[in-house]
Amino acid sequence: MSATLQIWLSAFFTIAIYTLVLYKDNKVFRFAETVMIGITAANGIVVTYHNYIRPVVAVDIVQ
Repeated sequence: MSATLQIWLSAFFTIAIYTLVLYKDNKVFRFAETVMIGITAANGIVVTYHNYIRPVVAVDIVQ
């Protein structure tokens, strides 16, 4: 992903999260909140797999 796209996405999500404070509950905030929860959950699953499941289960099965 290019740096320009990352900057624009970061700016969009930052503004989207601040819309809750500025303009009460709205669809933009709900979208940003849902995406952030999804990214956080996916990150937790991947980190758990790489740090705990793969070293224990996959190494034991291969040996």
